[in-house]
Amino acid sequence: MSSFHHHHPTTALLLLLVLVTSALSCPDECRCRGKDGVVYCNERDLTSAPESIPPDTKILFLQSNAIESSQEVQERLEPLTSLVRLVLDQNNLVSFPDRLPVSLTKLSINRNGMKFVGKNALSRLTNLKQLELEFNNITNAGFVSNVPLENVLSLRELLLAHNSLTAVPRGLPATIEVLNLNSNRITSLPEDIIRHMTSLEKLYLQDNLIQIVEGDLSALNQLSLLDLSKNQLREIPYMLPGNLSDLRMSSNRIRYIYKEKGVNTKGQVHGDLQNLKKLEQFDVSGNLLESVEFDSFKSLPINGRLSIGLENNPWRCDCNLKYLKRWLTSHTDAIVTSRESNIQCTTPTDFSQVAIGSMDLDAFRCTRTEHLFDVHDVTSHGFSITYDASQSMEAPYVKMWLMYGLAKCEDSCDDDSLERDDITATSWFSSYKMMEILSPRVNVVELAPRASHLVCVLSANQDPNRVCLDQCDLVRTLNNDVIPGGGMNPLPTEYEEGTGGETAPREKRVIPNWAIVTLSCVIAIAFVIAMFALVLWKVRNNKRHHHKRHHLRYHGGNGGATGGAGMIRMTGNVPPFIMQRTTPPSQMTSHSAPPNIVDADHEFDVALMTTRHKSPPPANGNHGNGGGGRKYPSDSCCYSDSHADSIETTATVTSLQHGGRDYVTSSEAMSYHPHHDVIGNGGYGGYHVNSSGVV
Repeated sequence: MSSFHHHHPTTALLLLLVLVTSALSCPDECRCRGKDGVVYCNERDLTSAPESIPPDTKILFLQSNAIESSQEVQERLEPLTSLVRLVLDQNNLVSFPDRLPVSLTKLSINRNGMKFVGKNALSRLTNLKQLELEFNNITNAGFVSNVPLENVLSLRELLLAHNSLTAVPRGLPATIEVLNLNSNRITSLPEDIIRHMTSLEKLYLQDNLIQIVEGDLSALNQLSLLDLSKNQLREIPYMLPGNLSDLRMSSNRIRYIYKEKGVNTKGQVHGDLQNLKKLEQFDVSGNLLESVEFDSFKSLPINGRLSIGLENNPWRCDCNLKYLKRWLTSHTDAIVTSRESNIQCTTPTDFSQVAIGSMDLDAFRCTRTEHLFDVHDVTSHGFSITYDASQSMEAPYVKMWLMYGLAKCEDSCDDDSLERDDITATSWFSSYKMMEILSPRVNVVELAPRASHLVCVLSANQDPNRVCLDQCDLVRTLNNDVIPGGGMNPLPTEYEEGTGGETAPREKRVIPNWAIVTLSCVIAIAFVIAMFALVLWKVRNNKRHHHKRHHLRYHGGNGGATGGAGMIRMTGNVPPFIMQRTTPPSQMTSHSAPPNIVDADHEFDVALMTTRHKSPPPANGNHGNGGGGRKYPSDSCCYSDSHADSIETTATVTSLQHGGRDYVTSSEAMSYHPHHDVIGNGGYGGYHVNSSGVV
């Protein structure tokens, strides 16, 4: 006990000395908490880093000052070998300090107007785990000069939001788990830049200019959050990682959600949601969504945790949206992040601003839309059509079909009949085939020559038994001996006897170039002479007529007021531009006409042309060999919404072509379902039906 009392004053004195020393070493501009190693030098209007910072400092706050010199910062902070966290936010540093303490694990230099991060600045920070450089002016050229950060193997979080990057920086460490690139100017997300970042868990790319996500992102098998909201995406990315639980794509330009990844009828590459079996958050609000393809949500987990944002989209409430209506109705355990009243129809106008949830399923019906096509290259045995899918109002996942065959009318076909929308096309067919339109140009071959063929375009939503004539065009194939461009087919090659008893084609005679030039000159000179002679004749003729008119005016014959012999009279039933003579021209003389009546025999040559009344052609094209380009009414009695229940039709099928072979059946009942790949029977490349029925 006496020993303790003997040493106790000494211990207390030493402790007091340490506290006094620590307090004395704290800079005047700062506040130090010596026991924790924390130094507060923030909001002091400092223009440089303070001197005499305690060497055992672990955390240093220097934010909200006016520090400008990176050189002074690195000189005064490099000796702090125990420093693990440094905050330099809201200063005036335009370049990254090169020599910071190697012991740093967290570094924050936000809101500085920084433009340059040197290649050696980060390479020495081998213990750095979190780097924040947000709200600066960093460009791709100014960020480590695109040199890989090979030595920063401990980096876990890199925050570069609100800068001026136009691309994801290259050479980022594979150890990064969180990458924030929000609010930059990035236009694409190439696969090769981030493919190696297999530890990435959260990727933030909100508020950029990304139009397409290139390549396969499925290699990022740790990625659970992908934020692509507020970009310019037109499609869901092609290959998404299966581990995603949070997918944010609000405020883009996405118009459709597809069942399977691929290329749509408008040539756009798109992805799907089939692989996202762990998805819990899915936000596509504020896009341009019109419809969802059948079975697009089939693989989404329905476990009470799924949240979907669908509001603020211009939904098109037709038969293609029945699937979404059914899905929302049957999966009430899925949480819709917006109020049901915000998921509204935009088109058709009859349902504008009507909540989808309040509508009956039967109200979602398709009307016939524009199927724009043109006919080209008509020959004796076929023709081609070009179909412009980009001008169609159908969703790009809706399959389009070409329906063609012999018309019953043959030579008596009349284009005017095609203007009617109350006659079905099948009543005009003697037989027909169907072919899926898989490309913008379709060639139809093996047709009968000099025959009238009816050509129609329809969608998979339409019952082929109820295709209207105004969706069709008439095409008449040419004669066997007629070339499409005009003229006749060439005669067989002439042969002459060759040496050795063989036959060889005669040598083709070629007109010399000098002969062609001479002939052209002669024709040109003759044309000039003819034109000159014509002008002279017209001048002389005009003088003669002028003399005759002068003679008639002052020396006319005796004519009555009501017209005598030689007078041209008008009848009440004849249009005013048609004149009838009361006296044959051979019996008329210049003196037999009354005063002020001029003989028009030599003054005018009138050609009167008449034609029967015909309804004007469609605005977008013409019929027959010229092609289609029709626009169709929005509704008619011919249209059938095939997204309803299956339609049973009985037909006599004469041949089914599949894989180049023919299959013969008879009096077979076939079902027509909107979700089959092929109308009537899935997978066939085309089928032939006679006039007794249609499939």
